[in-house]
Amino acid sequence: MGKPTYPPGQRYRDAVNLLKKYNLLEGSPRILHVAPSIYVQEHIKKHTDVSYIAIDLNDSKAGTGYTGTLDVCGDITKLDEIFKEGEFDGIVCSHVLEHIEDDHRAIAQLSWVLKPSGWAIIQVPQVPAPWKTYEDLSITSPEERKKRFGQWNHVRKYGCDFTDRLKPYFSIEEKTWYLCRKIMDTK
Repeated sequence: MGKPTYPPGQRYRDAVNLLKKYNLLEGSPRILHVAPSIYVQEHIKKHTDVSYIAIDLNDSKAGTGYTGTLDVCGDITKLDEIFKEGEFDGIVCSHVLEHIEDDHRAIAQLSWVLKPSGWAIIQVPQVPAPWKTYEDLSITSPEERKKRFGQWNHVRKYGCDFTDRLKPYFSIEEKTWYLCRKIMDTK
C-alpha cells in the first residue's frame, strides 16, 4: 500500500502541533508512540536526539497507509510486562483507547511507564457535550458496534466525561486533545 499521498488527518496535525507548541521533543526525551501514525512518527524522528519506541497490538498493518513502523508488538494494558516503571518522558496515544475493553487499565499503564515529570498526548473520538461516555461490553458483533459506537472495532463512544477517566493519573493541561501531565504520587 505504501505511504499516503494525501494530507494527514486533523488528529495527526493536532498531535504534532502540541509537540511543537510545548517543545515536548527538546532535551533528548524518550517517547512511547502507541499505534503510530506515519505523520507523527516522521515528525518525531526528525529530532535525532529523541529516543523513540513505537508500539501496537497488531503488526499486520505496520508501515502501510497512515500506520507507522513498529519497534514493539504489545498490549498497552500490559506495559508493565514490556517496559520499566517511569521509562518514558512522553507518550503519544491517538485514537486507541476506544478500541480497548479495559481502558482504565490502559490509562493506568500509560501513567505507570511515564517518568514523574512525564507528559502524554491522549486523543480519543468524542461526542459533544452534554453526552456522557456510552459503553456496553456485551455488544460484540461488528455490525452492532458500528451502529452503537461509530466503528466496528470500537467498544465505546467517549463523551464529555472522558477527563474523569484520566484524572486519577494525569492533570489536564489542554483539553483540545488532552495534553496531560503525570500526577506525582504523594504517598
